[in-house]
Amino acid sequence: MKYILSLLTVLLFASCGNNSQDESRATESTVNMETGKVYSVKKGDKLIKTTDDAVVRITKKAQDDATEVVLISGEAKIIYN
Repeated sequence: MKYILSLLTVLLFASCGNNSQDESRATESTVNMETGKVYSVKKGDKLIKTTDDAVVRITKKAQDDATEVVLISGEAKIIYN
């Protein structure tokens, strides 16, 4: 009986742990880019070309941390962090 109670206690504490990696994944969102549409990205966001022929125009704004991204051709996605 003591063994079962000890095991249940250990399992209870093990399941209550905080996994910050899971929390960071929950805050990420992925957007498939549309040709010609302007997207705003910031430091930590990821731009991923999903086709080899993807062409993207990137414009850094000097007055703030934002950067504008426009898909010219092909396919790409943005992962907002």
